[in-house]
Amino acid sequence: MFRLLCKSIVTGSSVRAPSVHYFLENPSILSCLRYISSVNTDDNIKNHSFTVSYLMNKCRFSLKSALEVSKQVHFETPYKPDSVLAVFKKYGFSKSHILNLVRRRPAVLLSKPKTTLLPKLEFFKSKGFSSPDVIKIISSYPWVFKYSLENQLVPAFDFLENSLQSDAVAIKTIKRFPRILNVTVENMARVVDVLRDSGVPEKNIAMLIRSRPSIMVSNLENFKKLIEEVTLMGFHPSKTQFIEAIRVLSSMSRSTWEKKLDVHRKWGLSEEEILQAFVKCPWFMLLGIAIDFTLPPTPTKH
Repeated sequence: MFRLLCKSIVTGSSVRAPSVHYFLENPSILSCLRYISSVNTDDNIKNHSFTVSYLMNKCRFSLKSALEVSKQVHFETPYKPDSVLAVFKKYGFSKSHILNLVRRRPAVLLSKPKTTLLPKLEFFKSKGFSSPDVIKIISSYPWVFKYSLENQLVPAFDFLENSLQSDAVAIKTIKRFPRILNVTVENMARVVDVLRDSGVPEKNIAMLIRSRPSIMVSNLENFKKLIEEVTLMGFHPSKTQFIEAIRVLSSMSRSTWEKKLDVHRKWGLSEEEILQAFVKCPWFMLLGIAIDFTLPPTPTKH
């Protein structure tokens, strides 16, 4: 039916009246049919109809989404995608996890189970990740299958394990920010070196990586400027407040920071008082805008 309808739209041929009426009475399907007629040719439908059908039936894609994905992912038999789905089922992925994974990275259906999927799944288990951990990481960041096990995943984990002095902490850090597995050891080492050269103790470096792992994907030049800015504010690199200030400032854009400063100025605080409060308690600035909405306006002096 799918192929018949597609062909009729593209070529203008007719189909039996009951079938046409059934689909035209459904607005959502009518919308999809119009979409097909606007973006597809007869060759596309012929070449990708199996892929589209598979994505709709096995992965619950909408017709529109399936057609879009079929431009990038193409298979003519169910053998490869079925073998991929079977691997995830074996490892405890629920149907919803698998669907979310495939929707986020459809190319995973073209993976080779024995050389691409299984070795990486086994790697996580060998390092102490629980099955729920593996499912959570891969469901939220399926791009992990893009990376080389030997050249990227293993070195990245080993670097984090050494920096954090604990495989359990490394696991928690990766769970918090799976994208850190995409960062090369060279880039992570540069970030750590900047902190060391600035006088930050090893334990505080580990604290920063653990609490804000996204710092490891920072642009190096921007990170150096951030370190310099925090130092000029009066934070000492040997103190934990230095790390807390980095976490606060790296969590917001410059425009957001200025808005928070404006809020504190409206309370009647001077620049010096704001800076002193920030140095004593860096998280003070994160409360600014939220508190501003709960307080009455400052009375105007006459």
